[in-house]
Amino acid sequence: MAVKNWWADRPDERFWLEATDREDIGTDLRAPLVDASGRDNWRYTLFQAARPGDIVFHYDAGKGAITAKSRVSGAPFAAPIKWAARGSYARDRGAQSQTMPGYRVPLSDTRALAEPVTLERLRVHKPQMSEMMASFREGVSGAPAYFPFELSERPVRPLQGYAFKLPKAFVDMFDLADDALTSSMAFRLSTNAREVGRHFSRWRKAMLATAIRDRGLWQLVEEGIVFRNQDDPSNRRLGRRTALGIDLTGRRWALQLNESAEPGDANVVTGVAIRTDGRPFLLRQGRLRPSAGEVEVTKEQFRARTGAVPVWVSNGDIQVKRDWYVVTALDVPADQIRRSTAAFVELCLLARDRTPATDPEKQQIMETLFGADERGGSYRVSGRPATEDREVARAQGDVWEAMAAMLALKGLKLTKPRPARRYEVDGVLVHGEVRLLIEIKCSNDAADIYTGSGQLLIYQKLMPSLADHTLVLLLPRRPPLVMASAVEALGITIATYELTPNGKRVKVTFPEATKAICGLTA
Repeated sequence: MAVKNWWADRPDERFWLEATDREDIGTDLRAPLVDASGRDNWRYTLFQAARPGDIVFHYDAGKGAITAKSRVSGAPFAAPIKWAARGSYARDRGAQSQTMPGYRVPLSDTRALAEPVTLERLRVHKPQMSEMMASFREGVSGAPAYFPFELSERPVRPLQGYAFKLPKAFVDMFDLADDALTSSMAFRLSTNAREVGRHFSRWRKAMLATAIRDRGLWQLVEEGIVFRNQDDPSNRRLGRRTALGIDLTGRRWALQLNESAEPGDANVVTGVAIRTDGRPFLLRQGRLRPSAGEVEVTKEQFRARTGAVPVWVSNGDIQVKRDWYVVTALDVPADQIRRSTAAFVELCLLARDRTPATDPEKQQIMETLFGADERGGSYRVSGRPATEDREVARAQGDVWEAMAAMLALKGLKLTKPRPARRYEVDGVLVHGEVRLLIEIKCSNDAADIYTGSGQLLIYQKLMPSLADHTLVLLLPRRPPLVMASAVEALGITIATYELTPNGKRVKVTFPEATKAICGLTA
């Protein structure tokens, strides 16, 4: 279900609550993508709307109190999770932990509250909370509050669930917004060229660490984005101006992140900022210049189309009011820098989509935009110091090409619809009564099976027009019975293919069972 982002235009509404009995509170936020019935449930998935810099309070069910707070330090990312539903219903049916597709949100700066907010204290303040929520609901036009506590005729108690939103009025009521917490949300753009250069170098190093060089572009396969040296695409060094997007042809770009020779200049739209607590961040204005086939995106359009909330930059207003957004923290591990940067690319793609964030059609984000066909063969990975260039097989592309060719013989077409949120579907097949959403994996490793299953479930939610499609996970061979049963219990059909080496290419064949799934008869 789509979250109704009532806080989109309220920069001070940046507070959340995790309700848990975890022993490692503050390590991260983690939850499954669906509930026990296989449905999207905001009580699990709400934290995917959290942004870096937001504050998460932690309700410790074992202590019956809000005991700590943390800061969101990176973008959400997919990760398998071992999970068991809780609550009276789950206990009655004997729910057991199981590994399932999920997501995580990194946290930092976790610290205990000086005075925990106990359940008893909440009950004493029930009249004030009831009045606060009545006033709050009037201001959000009927949107769900995602509030964590029941305020009925019974004594106050936590609602069943894991992920919740806290209004700033609640934080103020219990005096939780201490100076250290609130002041650290403020940023100041650096005007020191040496400092800016040092932090941009760290960002470029993180981006290049796992990037594959291919046809003048660098590709981050795991993060699903590409980038290039904007001034000289043929240059194998990443310069001051970087274009980023998801188009593997390099014709369309989401945005540029450029290091200015004169930080603080009025025309700079990208900058390094130091937060009040001393941490460095890469910021980008919510204004996008025209791209190929696109018009300029104003700061007002950026906010309306994405629902994103700008951060407070103390010296960010030069001549006109500017909206600044966090791209990534720069003092975090390289993989987190890449994930956060990729998430910002997604945000910019949403901004280039011309429907508002609140429009129901946003759920079908550019489903008519089709990605380029998969390519087989191989590509060259440049050697790093003390290593040689090597050939890497495009096995997934070989499988895609073989399936497309097999279907073409029957007059059918395998397509690749892709939403603008940088997620790319492997294949969709529609003919007669057959409607398939296909995800191709090149191994039977547990990680690939977890990832493929999660992708199928997520894609079906991202693109409502695929809701009635059969989910198909295409693997080199059928996994062990226990794993296969778990995957099929999620409503996913397992199909297989066979690979036979053929020089630098491979020969791909499909068993009769896979052909039958595709609706092909002998």
